Amino acid sequence: INIRPVASATIVPVLAPLRFPGRNSIFADFVGSTDSDGSVSSVIVNWGDGSANATVTRVGAAMNRTKSYAAAGTYRVRVWAID
Repeated sequence: INIRPVASATIVPVLAPLRFPGRNSIFADFVGSTDSDGSVSSVIVNWGDGSANATVTRVGAAMNRTKSYAAAGTYRVRVWAID
């Protein structure tokens, strides 16, 4: 029996106007995603803005992505963990 992994996301605003001028950017960290009977190899992220889903793959101990939105607002981000 394969137990489903659990996705976890920590999302914070990027406060670096020189790096992302005029952008509404976030940093999303998915390293807290877990799998009780294995390991999480990647997550699929729906950014909630109509853009294509993104696959974020674990690289070493890191699994994160920066996302820029075209407009300020509230977005519902959905995450699925893949084992």
